[in-house]
Amino acid sequence: MQPNRRGLASNVTKVVTAKPMRKPAMSLALAFEPVPQPIAIPSADARIRAFLAGETDGEDVLHEIYDHVLDEPIPESMRALLKR
Repeated sequence: MQPNRRGLASNVTKVVTAKPMRKPAMSLALAFEPVPQPIAIPSADARIRAFLAGETDGEDVLHEIYDHVLDEPIPESMRALLKR
């Protein structure tokens, strides 16, 4: 240690400069393409429960249950009744 102007020993240690950090390499998680997640479609059971709980109006459930009926032809006997 070398004394300073007042004759006292300097208590300063040598300053070590840190090496500049390299830019971090791309994370492995980002190196791969993201896996597309399927769109979550609530099950019929969950939609029926939501309807019964009053959370939805149930339109989607009714369409799922009865839409195929709309494609059926109207029977002739019923057509005759409707014509009266």
